[in-house]
Amino acid sequence: MLAQLLPSPGGEDIKFVDVAAPLHDENGRFMGVLAVHLSWEWAERLKASMLSPREQAQDIDVIVVSSDGTVVLGPRGLLGTQLGSLASLDETGYSGPSWTTETWPDGRQYLTGRAVSEGEGAFPGLGWTVLARRPVEAAFAPVTRLQTKLLIGGLIIALCVALIGWGMLSRLSAPLARLSRAADQVRQGAGANTIPLELSSPELSRLSHSLRSMVSQILNQRQAIDELQDMASADPLTGLPNRTYLGAQLEQRLVSARQSQRSVAFLYLDLDGFKGVNYTYGHHAGDRLLIEVARRLRDCLRGEDIAIRLGGDEFVLIVEAESDKARWMVQAVGQRIIQAVSAPVTLADGQQASVGASIGVALWPDQAETASEVMTHADAALYAKAAGKGRVYLHGSQGQAQALI
Repeated sequence: MLAQLLPSPGGEDIKFVDVAAPLHDENGRFMGVLAVHLSWEWAERLKASMLSPREQAQDIDVIVVSSDGTVVLGPRGLLGTQLGSLASLDETGYSGPSWTTETWPDGRQYLTGRAVSEGEGAFPGLGWTVLARRPVEAAFAPVTRLQTKLLIGGLIIALCVALIGWGMLSRLSAPLARLSRAADQVRQGAGANTIPLELSSPELSRLSHSLRSMVSQILNQRQAIDELQDMASADPLTGLPNRTYLGAQLEQRLVSARQSQRSVAFLYLDLDGFKGVNYTYGHHAGDRLLIEVARRLRDCLRGEDIAIRLGGDEFVLIVEAESDKARWMVQAVGQRIIQAVSAPVTLADGQQASVGASIGVALWPDQAETASEVMTHADAALYAKAAGKGRVYLHGSQGQAQALI
């Protein structure tokens, strides 16, 4: 009724805080009720005094909420509304001053500060909560700007440091890069002089000189080792690989053939009539004949096949072929070799000498599992030449050789 009697400059309802207390005489008899209406204008003035013009411009709202969650002071859109859903008004939580970030009924997030009063005496209804809120984007704008500045500054500093470091590293690494490229060229076969002499610093000068000297020594040692290996694995008379080479390379050939699923044929060759040449024309004539036979064997084979001299007049031929064509390949190569070896050889004095050839053959992995086993089978097949020389004999499953030609 008092709100209707008093004029309101803004047109909205005037708010009061009603305080009432019973009156009793000295004998305790009830005499009446003393009621007081407190105008809410003082709260508006208090709010205005609490916020400076700068703070008001920063979009800060001060909201007073009654004990039942009703907004009694705040923005016009919130007056009289219930805010009981806010976590800040949870009476079971901490009752002291606090702040949090939460979503308000308008769907926006605010940084919300909270202070709770406990009422006064017999008026617990005055236990109001004062909330101060500010939109999150506005509240954390200074922090965001500081983070952005720190990030940009950090990136600029990092870029400057990286450029300086890159420049220093380039000056230091350029000589090392040249030495590395030279080392790659040496690995591909270049000489020691490929190593550049870096004179930009005493340390690099000593390093480049040491590398050139070391590479030169290594290449010389490698050349000497290669020569020794060639001498150890080559027959000095014919130039063919020898028994040492066969022992070192045989297993590798089988591994390669197994990976490609191919067969390997071992042809054990023995010259027929060679002792007669030695006896008739002398050992020099025999050596000349062996040299010519070795040349003819190389001509009869493909690039991937190998002719090996075991010693005396004994040779081994290693031929790879597709598994289903191995027998045909052995027959064709054997016939070509026998024809080539049987052709007359002109000796140093113009005389001609002739020898024949018999070949024992074994196939891997069809007839043997290991290198030594297949060599044994091929050698055993060669003994069948007692039944006829100048032929190719293939190891049989029962140990009996089969004549292919």
